[in-house]
Amino acid sequence: MKVRLILGLPVVLLASLFLAAACSDDDDSDSTPTPSVCDQANALEQSVNELTQLDVAAVGSDGLDPAIDQVKSDGEALAATTATDVSAETTALTNAIEQADETFSSLDEASLLGSIADVTLAIAGVATATDNLVNALSSFDCG
Repeated sequence: MKVRLILGLPVVLLASLFLAAACSDDDDSDSTPTPSVCDQANALEQSVNELTQLDVAAVGSDGLDPAIDQVKSDGEALAATTATDVSAETTALTNAIEQADETFSSLDEASLLGSIADVTLAIAGVATATDNLVNALSSFDCG
């Protein structure tokens, strides 16, 4: 029996909508277009989407670590290119990633299937924090 970790289409769609809002043309915006912010936001969204679509039963606990490491790397890269006015959202993402990393590191193959709810909750926290950060970046013109 295959157990799939799917947070659902709503999380992916919500992340996509926030990213579209963050990287759309906004003629009223006083911000200078910053492709690096947009590129980093796109990379973060992609790595979060990959994390949310993992087949945990297939990849096991060892497969979670590289996925959260990629999200962490992309989140750090985005944080390095953003203004301090999104520092609260950046901090929230960092905290969510640390919580997920802690949850994943406490797993072993024997406890994985019994911890699917914890894993799902940790991943949802990362996805939500990512959505909030990308939404906060809506002042950047990524058209």
